[in-house]
Amino acid sequence: MKKGFTLLEILIAVMLTGMLATLALAPVVFTVRRVVETQERYSDISALQRTMNFITRDLNSAMRLAANVITIIDHESMGDRDDDILMIMSSAPSVQNLPAGTLVYKLNEGGIAHNNIIPGLYRWVIPGKAPNAINHEKLSGEDGQLVLPYVSSFKVEVPTN
Repeated sequence: MKKGFTLLEILIAVMLTGMLATLALAPVVFTVRRVVETQERYSDISALQRTMNFITRDLNSAMRLAANVITIIDHESMGDRDDDILMIMSSAPSVQNLPAGTLVYKLNEGGIAHNNIIPGLYRWVIPGKAPNAINHEKLSGEDGQLVLPYVSSFKVEVPTN
């Protein structure tokens, strides 16, 4: 008489092992998914905080220079969407041994012609030029620093008394 397992017994054993493995791994998969979501949310918050620190530092530096150092191009008032442009006259480039100049914050959408450009909020340091001497339409993502990736709108508001 031969001793061994029938095909049906092997299939039942494989099925039971699979069910036990699924039940054991389900909480692990759920936990890993929650950790990844939390990391993504944290990285978004830290990127936003880093951007606000950049803008705050640049504005603080600019306020020491003169009274009219900030230029805002408000596209919403022209019937467009929230993609304002913030230009700040600053002495910040002097830290990099450059003459005082302008810092520009502007959205760059990337696009088909610029596959290697990540869409988002960019910052340009333009030494030796005042905000009114800069053609913001010619600024490209290759020359700027990405400070907040994958942002689709940038609205600047200045409270007045």
